[in-house]
Amino acid sequence: MSYLDLLNIKYKFKIFLLITIIFFIGICTYILNLEIYDTNITYGYKENGLIVAKISIDTPDILNSIDYIKIGDKKYKTLVNSIGEISLDKENLINYQEVYLKFNNDLKENQVFKLTIMYNKEKVYKKLKKMLF
Repeated sequence: MSYLDLLNIKYKFKIFLLITIIFFIGICTYILNLEIYDTNITYGYKENGLIVAKISIDTPDILNSIDYIKIGDKKYKTLVNSIGEISLDKENLINYQEVYLKFNNDLKENQVFKLTIMYNKEKVYKKLKKMLF
C-alpha cells in the first residue's frame, strides 16, 4: 500500500484498522510482560514430613531458585531443607542428587508423586532476548 492508497481509505475502515492495530499491540505487550517459570518434571515421595526428589545435576541452578512444586493441579510454595549426595543411575548413566523439600501439606507418607519443580522466574521478553542473542 502506498501513501495515496492509505489516504483514500474510507473513514470507517480507518477506525477499524486503528482499533485492530492498538488491540494487537496491547495483546503483544501483555504477553511479553507475563512471568513464567522454567520447569523440571521428576518423581518424589513423602518421608518424615519432607518431599524427597531426585534432581538431575545437569541444571544446577534448580537448587538455588526453587519457588514452587506442583503436585497434580495444586501449586505449593516450598523450601529446600537439605541436599543429599550425588548418585549415579547406572542404567541411564545420569547423575542425580536427592533434595529434601519442606512444605505445608497433609499428603500421605511414602506415597509417590509426580512433581513439577518450578524455578527461575523470568518475564517472557527476557527469555526471548536470551534465546535470540
